[in-house]
Amino acid sequence: MAALQPPAAGLEAPDTLPHAAAAISAEASGLGGTYSVTLIATSLPEPVNSPEIAAAAANPASDLGTFSTIVTTSTATAARYLRESSDEDLSVCAGTAAAMRIAAEVASTCPTALGPAVNWQAGAWRAQVDHLGGAGPALRATKLVMAWLATHALPASTAGGLVAISVPGTRAAGAAVTAVVVWAHGSDIYQVRAAGSALSALSLAVAMAPWARRS
Repeated sequence: MAALQPPAAGLEAPDTLPHAAAAISAEASGLGGTYSVTLIATSLPEPVNSPEIAAAAANPASDLGTFSTIVTTSTATAARYLRESSDEDLSVCAGTAAAMRIAAEVASTCPTALGPAVNWQAGAWRAQVDHLGGAGPALRATKLVMAWLATHALPASTAGGLVAISVPGTRAAGAAVTAVVVWAHGSDIYQVRAAGSALSALSLAVAMAPWARRS
């Protein structure tokens, strides 16, 4: 985080880091108002942005997640950015949505250009689980995410947020689940991306806290 210069007032970082077999190193950038850190599993701790980290990052399994703070000029701009993120990260229904109940949650499922999706509201947050190329909704991942959301508090947000989970339904769709969590707080946007588990990005997101508190 110290490499992100000049530091912005709203910077956040996780209080706890993902598990890694050996060490966790980082690639960091702070350009154009976007401050981003990618956590990479390495065999030894490496300086920020060292060539060894770039080499380790070539292995997708080494990517432990990325967290970002995006500084905007106002709460209205942040809210607009969040709406635009929803358009990019949440698939649009390409057919009629059907209501469904999963455990205690009321949700809906619909076809999209990528595959069947399950959509629901988690308080002020929009949540979606996409089954890329799948024959039906990814119910196992959906139930896992719903159960997790029922027992964990999402980050504070002044304009809601989104949770988008993509589950490969075919070999061509990839081998790993990917997830993105985006929310707005005041004039700042926070974003976490991770792969490997439906809960990986969510776990990183709830660990986020103001960096100034610990520096």
